Amino acid sequence: MKKLCLFVLISTILVGCGGGGGDSGGGSNTKATPLDLGNLTSDVKKQYAQVNYDTFLVITESALNCAKDLKVGETDNTCAVIDSGNHNEGLSIEDISGTLSVQKQSDKIQISTVKDIQFHAPLINQNTNNFKLNQNNIANKKEETNFITIPETNTQEMADSETESNSVFLCGTFTFTNDDGIKTVDAFEHEYRGLIYSHNTNTDESHFFESSSRMVGKNNTMFDWNTDDNGVIKPI
Repeated sequence: MKKLCLFVLISTILVGCGGGGGDSGGGSNTKATPLDLGNLTSDVKKQYAQVNYDTFLVITESALNCAKDLKVGETDNTCAVIDSGNHNEGLSIEDISGTLSVQKQSDKIQISTVKDIQFHAPLINQNTNNFKLNQNNIANKKEETNFITIPETNTQEMADSETESNSVFLCGTFTFTNDDGIKTVDAFEHEYRGLIYSHNTNTDESHFFESSSRMVGKNNTMFDWNTDDNGVIKPI
C-alpha cells in the first residue's frame, strides 16, 4: 500500500502544472494528445524551448506594462498580450494575441488568462498555436503560480539603476497544431526563485537570465532549458 501511494505521489509531481490533453478548442473534433518529447532531437527540443521562452517573455512584458498604472488592489481584466519589441533578439513567435487579467498586489502582480494566447511559431509549424495559463503548479508543490514579484526598492535606487529585475512564476499548457496532429506540452518554471526577468532601461531590452524552465509531454517525458547570463538558451 505504501509503495502504491508513493508511486501515485511521484506520478502527480511529474505531471507538472497539468492541463495537457483534451480538445483543442475552437470547435475542432480532433483530440489533442501530449507531445512525445522523448522522440525529439536536441535541436528540435531547443526550438520548442525558444517558443516557450518567448511566450513567457511576452506575457511578462505585457503584464508589467498593464500593471504599471494600477494601484494596489486594482485589476485590469483587459490586458492585451502584445509584442513590445524590447528583446535582445527577434522572437520565434509571431502574430501574438490574447487577453490577461492582471491584479496588482503589494508584493506581486497576479496573472490569469482571460482569452487564450494565440501565436504562430514558424520554427514548429505553419499553423495557429495556443497557450493558456493554469492555476496550480503541482511540480513545485507551490500553492500558487502565475505571478511576478514586485522588488522592494526605493525611488532613488530605481532611479540609479540601469536594470529592473523581477522574479517570474508562470505555468501553463501549449497546444501546437502540428502536421501530425494537435499536441500539448506543459511548461513551467521549476526553480523556487522563478525566472529572472531583466529589463535594461537604457537599451529598453529585456530577457530571462540564468533561468530555468521545464517542458513535460507524453508519458511524463520532459526536458529542462536553461539560459546564461545574457539570456541565451544553452544547448539542450
